Amino acid sequence: MDFRGHCLIATLTFGPFALAAILFSLKPSTLILSFLACIVGANLPDLDIKTSKPHRYAVRITTTATIVFLAMLAASTALCSNAKSLFLKLTVISAVALLAVLFISRLPHRGPTHGVLGILAYGFLLLLVAFLFELPPSAALLITLAGITGYTSHILADEASTFFKKKKKRRKRRK
Repeated sequence: MDFRGHCLIATLTFGPFALAAILFSLKPSTLILSFLACIVGANLPDLDIKTSKPHRYAVRITTTATIVFLAMLAASTALCSNAKSLFLKLTVISAVALLAVLFISRLPHRGPTHGVLGILAYGFLLLLVAFLFELPPSAALLITLAGITGYTSHILADEASTFFKKKKKRRKRRK
């Protein structure tokens, strides 16, 4: 399955989380962050393909973010701004994300990123980021569950598409 397909499936699986955010009167920012976590999660397993769109986007975004946040951290330090801790957190997160993308690109396709280990790692990272930014527990839980659901949707969609491809090949051989 390709990038667009995974984004579409993630959008469809996000419905219950949108409903939960509305029912529990969570902030719109929580809804947006949950949706982003779901879409990112739905494309993270393909970071192990160097030519994939998720990999190219992830390298560009994390590199740019690291440079921008590092510059903002330097500026806030020079100006003695109160935003230093925020920019420090953002710089560390973006730098770690960049290193993770570069590390994952060395893994075999459909290796650790396409299993429970990948799902747990992504869920842990989402909880860690929510903790660093001191999000309310309800928002942290919704964002994490949406991200895990997106990630899981990727794996299930890949399995389903592989299953149907194999079934199609078997039918062709019988004819």
